[in-house]
Amino acid sequence: MRIAVFADVHLGDSKRTPQRAALAWAVREIERCGADAAAVAGDLTACGSMYAAMRAKKLLRGVKVPLLTVPGNSDLRTPETAPVMERLWLAPEEGMCVGGVRVLGLGGSMRYRESECMFTEREMKARIRRLYW
Repeated sequence: MRIAVFADVHLGDSKRTPQRAALAWAVREIERCGADAAAVAGDLTACGSMYAAMRAKKLLRGVKVPLLTVPGNSDLRTPETAPVMERLWLAPEEGMCVGGVRVLGLGGSMRYRESECMFTEREMKARIRRLYW
């Protein structure tokens, strides 16, 4: 089982950047290395702009294996776009199961509640127990 994981691309609004090239490379590498699944562990965008998010989403369409995305604090940084970004990147609560292996995407900066609070360690453990035991 091969799961490709990457994070912290920090894609901005400019069209030609090293970050865009890195994301395009990561998408190509997922296929080249024969990954069975892929996961993005947050911070695809530099500051949560919709333009950067749409560019990242377009590049990620090239991923041909199951893909789990989890928003990071940079993706949720802009109050006006944070709710849209959460919906765009939010991993299903149950994660994904590939080849009998369950991958869970649970980030400390995800905002499930009305407040801007992060998950506490207790809340994360409770979610994991509920899903797996």
